[in-house]
Amino acid sequence: MPKNLAQGTSAPIGSDPLNPQPGKIFVNAPNVTANSDILLTYANNVAPANGGVLSAPKTTDPVTPFTILPGVGFWIVSSNPLDTAQVNWAITNLLTNLTQGTSTLVAGTITVSTTSVAANSVILITYNTLNAPGTYIEARTGDIVAGTSFQIRSQSGADISTVDWAIFPANFFLSNFVSPLGTFVPADQTFPPTATTGDVRGLYGPSTPSNGVNVLRFTSYC
Repeated sequence: MPKNLAQGTSAPIGSDPLNPQPGKIFVNAPNVTANSDILLTYANNVAPANGGVLSAPKTTDPVTPFTILPGVGFWIVSSNPLDTAQVNWAITNLLTNLTQGTSTLVAGTITVSTTSVAANSVILITYNTLNAPGTYIEARTGDIVAGTSFQIRSQSGADISTVDWAIFPANFFLSNFVSPLGTFVPADQTFPPTATTGDVRGLYGPSTPSNGVNVLRFTSYC
């Protein structure tokens, strides 16, 4: 995500010095609203030993007091009270030109009707409010009906949790973070290489800046 969007990495779960809560951590985020869609994933792409299922309940959740505080921040809640991992988070409702929303599972699944979904869309999902027996959720490519709908599935057929989702179009980028840099010159893939062939690099010409290093800027959303 571009750095000026609301995102970050939490402190270790359960480590809040002012209000320590097992399996929970508060994140200061003044941009958050009562209905923000918040995506969560464990930091460092490593499954922690005491990992659980992560959620960021909205203020409308009647079950838990650990919800979004509009204009202040939000709670990240793990289903495992022994969880001490750090969590990457992003408030996706600050991104423009995305279709996103919140849906509630019925018997472990929900079909979301939207004309914005395409066969090659990237759909990111996370629990908003976890209800037992919530487990892990996914949006399979095979469950997309282009221009019509997509399906969210839980590994538990009894899951009735609420889920935040966002549809990223294939090759999605933000125009204010992309600037023309020149014509791309493909690498010389001659094999076997010699002293003058077999260059494995691809270059932009002319290079901007001239050091030939800081040339590419990109947006990552997964």
